[in-house]
Formats: sequence, structure tokens, C-alpha cells
Amino acid sequence: MNSNKEVNNNLKLPPIFQDGMILQKDTPIHVWGKYIPNTNIQISIENDSVTTVTDTEGSFKANLSQHPANNGIALIFKSNNIILKSINIKIGEVWLLAGQSNMDFNLLYDSTYQKNPNHVTTILTTAGDISFFEVPKKIKLNSKIDMKNHPGEWHKLNKDNAKFFSAIGYYFGIKLSNKIPKCPIGLIWMTYGGTTASAWISKDALTSDSVLNKTYIQSYEHLLTTRPVDGYENFLKTVARQNKNPEIEPFWSKVLAGKIDHDTLQKAFDQHHELFVDYVLGPESENRPHGLFDTMVSTIYGYRVRAILWYQGESDDQHAEAYDYLLLALINNWRTLWGYKIPFLIMQLAPFEHWFGSFKGEFYPEIRQKQANIADTVSAVYLTNIMDDGARFDIHPKNKSLAAERFFLLASDKIYNYIQNGQTSKIIKHTVIENNILLMFDNCTQLELNPLLTRKVLFVKVNGTTTIIDKISSKINILTISLHSNIKVSDSICVYYQQQPYSHASIFNENNIPIRPFKISL
Repeated sequence: MNSNKEVNNNLKLPPIFQDGMILQKDTPIHVWGKYIPNTNIQISIENDSVTTVTDTEGSFKANLSQHPANNGIALIFKSNNIILKSINIKIGEVWLLAGQSNMDFNLLYDSTYQKNPNHVTTILTTAGDISFFEVPKKIKLNSKIDMKNHPGEWHKLNKDNAKFFSAIGYYFGIKLSNKIPKCPIGLIWMTYGGTTASAWISKDALTSDSVLNKTYIQSYEHLLTTRPVDGYENFLKTVARQNKNPEIEPFWSKVLAGKIDHDTLQKAFDQHHELFVDYVLGPESENRPHGLFDTMVSTIYGYRVRAILWYQGESDDQHAEAYDYLLLALINNWRTLWGYKIPFLIMQLAPFEHWFGSFKGEFYPEIRQKQANIADTVSAVYLTNIMDDGARFDIHPKNKSLAAERFFLLASDKIYNYIQNGQTSKIIKHTVIENNILLMFDNCTQLELNPLLTRKVLFVKVNGTTTIIDKISSKINILTISLHSNIKVSDSICVYYQQQPYSHASIFNENNIPIRPFKISL
């Protein structure tokens, strides 16, 4: 039999293993799949080859050596010298884009694209080879997939498909490609709007933490056992009817594009609720605990990536007090399953007050602080923000090129070592001298600030009472807050900066990255 001809066989590979796939360069290449039990399989890329044996259930996994960037070779699977599968691959830089709607947010609705789509897509022509893989959005294992934009396939990013791709991923990919020319860029896009982080974590990881087990697993199980079955079934029928409303899609396309103002949206919510699809937690919900882990994460974990861009947390406001437990569990869970310490680059939640009166940012300051706590205490977790570009009455800031720029600066610093101070700055030391409070920041050689704007978002309380600030100034990486009167040693002092749900950053480092929101007691 011709050993160079691919044959039909029992080889089953993860859906992400297909022609056009990008594998991570300069790191061992992990492959896995299923074949006939107790059978030898030879896996090779060029002259690099490894032989493994399937177990009693037919599963196998193996690691090939690391390879440099390459624009076109083959990943070959053989058994008994017969080619089972040959996949056309490239080797380059691979990033995972993960989270909820702000990472899912299509380029089509980006503010710059809305103003000049041709200009936005033309910049793609100067970039290198960028491909993306959208992990199919599945609520249940047997869910039907909307194939309109062909998820579950590797696509080369182009002018036609770009508008349906993640806006942040688009701008980030172009920046990365321009920085690393002649290197293929692979972007794995795994998002689902409106989801809590608990949906993206395995059941074992949730149950092994007492706080998360009580907050998510036990409360969900209690809900299922105490709620009338027919009540939930009736709700599903209502949602099915709502989804058939032909006015919903064009209406929400305008909302996402920012073409419906706050007052009009509020009026629609109050008077035309048929345009809004209701939500109830249950077996048909994307937010059930570990649901999206089972249907989405499980299909790709183990696939080597350089790092993860994580933009999520808006839907965890109901349990903001547990978000640090949740985020830590997700990071540890994914790192364990991927088999190495994947760097996480995290976007703090953007400034936001409320969205048509239903979704509110009341607990967002607490979630931002939880995100910062994890970045401070977990290695290879890094933080950035767009605290200068929120939307008061919209949960989706429209300028996604800025979010991508902040992610890219963070990657340039912490992943590629191209620059310094690409991360948002935090207070590392504080001193009180007479009537002056001095705050020293890391990730900064020169603080830049607007004193007038800063007075709107920075407050000092002495012994519980807001006090008058005479002057706010900076020198190198030190912020000086001069008060109206001297501070006594016995005084209790608290300094608050951007602790409102919605506010606008006014203090930046030299790379124009806003410092973190903070609340500090001196």
C-alpha cells in the first residue's frame, strides 16, 4: 500500500487540529487524540518524529520538539508506515483570546470601524500572516452551532471575515504581526457574552474550593431541586418565542454599534420588552457552573499558546466578594490542564454606571480590586486597564483599538521584553510629611496627570471626613497630595482614586497607561 497516501481510518483528533492551524513556536508541541487501542502511532513534523502507543481506550498524547517560525509544513500521523492524516500547518505565535462580551465584541461594532471600515481593514494588508480559530459557542454538548461565520475552522484573517472577528483580537493581532514580521500569528477565540467565570471552570475545580462550591455548585443544585420543572420549561418556550422576533437582531446591532442613545434604550426596555430576551439560570443556560468548560474549554485545553488575553468579570457582580477565589481557581485549573504556567494578561473592568437601568456597575470597583489582588499574588499574571475609556451608560466601550493597544503594551513588556513599564502602575510605598501625602508607584519612570480632572476622582478622608486638597502634583514616579492642613500622627487617613463605578482616569505612566484604581489607608 502507498505509504504517502492518506487513508480513511479511525483516527480522531481535536477539532482545532486541521489544515491552516498555527502551532506555538519555540516550545514543545503537544498533540493528542484517539485511535485503535494498543496501537503504535508515529507523529512527525519534518525530521522531528515521536512514536507513542494508544491506551486501552485508544487515547494518546505526545510532545514533539520545539520548532522555529515556519510558514508551511505538515503535521503527519502514521501507523504501520501508513499515513493516517497529514495536516498543513504553520508555526508562529499563538494567543488565546478568552472571556465574555467585551472580548467577543465584533470589529463590525468598533467605533473606528463604524466611522471608516475601509481604513480599518486596509491596515490588515500591511500586516503579516494572521489566522484565527473560533471555538464554537456551545451551551450543551449536543447544541446546534450557528455556522454563519464558520466557527470551528482555521481562517486566514482577511477584509471579508475581519468584521465578524473579535475587535480586540483584530487590533492586537495586527500590532503583534507588525512587531514580529515573517512570523505567522494564530489567535484562538473562545468567548461567550454575559458569562460568569464559573461557567469556564471545571466541576472538580469548583467543588474543591469551599467558597466556590457553596456559591456556585450547591446554590445551582438547590435551584434545580426546588424550582418547579414546568416553570423552567415555560420560560424556555417564552425565550424561544422572543428569539423569533425579527426586530431583535437589527435592534441589537444598532445598540452594539452605539447608534441608539441611552434614553432611547431605556425607553425601549420599559415599553418594548419584546426586544429583550429574558434570562434564567438552568440546564439550558450558558451560565450554569462549569457548563462552558464542558462544551468549549475541554475541546482545546492542552493546545500550546504563548499567553492568554482575559477580559471578563462584568457578569460576576452578584458575587463580587468571591471573584478573587473564582479567578484564581480558573487560572490554576487551566494551568493544570494545559500542563504549564500559561501567562494571563488581564483587563480590569472598564468604567461603567448602568445599562438601561438593568445591569449596574455598583460592584465593579470591588471586582477591579480583586483582579488587582490576583495580579499581585499569582506569578505570571499581569494587569492593564482602560480606566480612561469607559462608557457611562454602555457596558461595551466602543474603542477596542485602545484595549488592544493596552494588551499589546502589556505583552510587549511581560511576554516579549520589548519595552518597560507596559503594565498598569500600583502604589509600592507611601509617606506622610506634614500636610503632604507622597505615593510612590511601580511600572513608572514619569507620572503624567491632569490636576483638574484628578480632583474629580481622587479624595482624601482624614478621620472619616473628606478633607480639602490644596494641590496635586507629580515628580518622576511620586504623586504628591497637599492638604489644606497638617496631618497629625494619630490621624486616620484614607486616599481613594477612581472608586466610583464610572469615572475617567487622570493619572498615567510614561506609556500612557492609567494607574490602577486604588483605596489605601495610611
